[in-house]
Amino acid sequence: EVLIQPDLRDLYTDEDIHRSLDLYVSELRPTMRPFTFDLAYLINESPTLKRFVEMGVDVYRWNQPNAKAKYILTLNFERDCVQHLVFLNELGIKNKYLAKFLGYNPWIFQETIEDLRVRLNYLESKNFSGENISDILIRAPFLLNFSTKMIDSKLSWFMNKFQLNENQLNEFVLRSPKLLTLPLQDISDTYFKMNSLLDFEHADLQKMFQQYPKIFIYDYKLIELNFDFLFNEMKLTRQRLLDYPPILKQSFQQLRTRCLYLKYLRRHQFDPTKPNFVSLKDLCLKTNDLFCQHVTKTPLQHYLNFMKTL
Repeated sequence: EVLIQPDLRDLYTDEDIHRSLDLYVSELRPTMRPFTFDLAYLINESPTLKRFVEMGVDVYRWNQPNAKAKYILTLNFERDCVQHLVFLNELGIKNKYLAKFLGYNPWIFQETIEDLRVRLNYLESKNFSGENISDILIRAPFLLNFSTKMIDSKLSWFMNKFQLNENQLNEFVLRSPKLLTLPLQDISDTYFKMNSLLDFEHADLQKMFQQYPKIFIYDYKLIELNFDFLFNEMKLTRQRLLDYPPILKQSFQQLRTRCLYLKYLRRHQFDPTKPNFVSLKDLCLKTNDLFCQHVTKTPLQHYLNFMKTL
């Protein structure tokens, strides 16, 4: 059975928050202009917002959706935030990492310190060190918003779906903690389509997950587009694609152009047992300049001119 993450947006429309906001705004200043979510203006009006700005938090992230800005305006910094900030600091989430964490997840202040400590204890019971937990939460800021029951259910789902042992499960969490905060239905759908439509066997998908778990959070349409081109036009086998799963999430236009350029140069040799082999990782180099410099050994302008012919 697929477990589906509760929609956290339910928290964003809490009537108590709106009532508290109305009270806060009405008492803040009798002549205050109508509420418009102009954060530049509100920063000067709200001591709490001002404190977060001083901490380096990108408060403009809270403007989209503006429910975050609404919520923050209901908070008293000393009463509602300081304990949580101390807790996060004790976990090793400090300075720029703390500012980034809060920029993404101001909803952390809705959680009680007692609940947060229970969730921390749960992660520790899974043999994650303090340094591990700090790294996990920096890269997956919403994880502490989930109950221990929900986190445990998600871990069990991944363990069963991909037949992981405990060490493999922990390795997955350390590599891609954000997957734990995403809807399992989306991951399950991608798995199903790769299995039924692209004909990857379960063992293939299990191997792919262990190599690059994040492949299952990318848009399936992109995965399918890249697979179709590499498999049908470039004649790469599924087993060859398993050697480097990130190839399936690359920009299709960039991937196609680079492959066709290699073909134009008669360098489209992707078999590692043959001379002049080009690895799939080489196709994913960050810039065209690096691709030309390290793979094709041609001037960048030559590549750019070729692009104009497509």
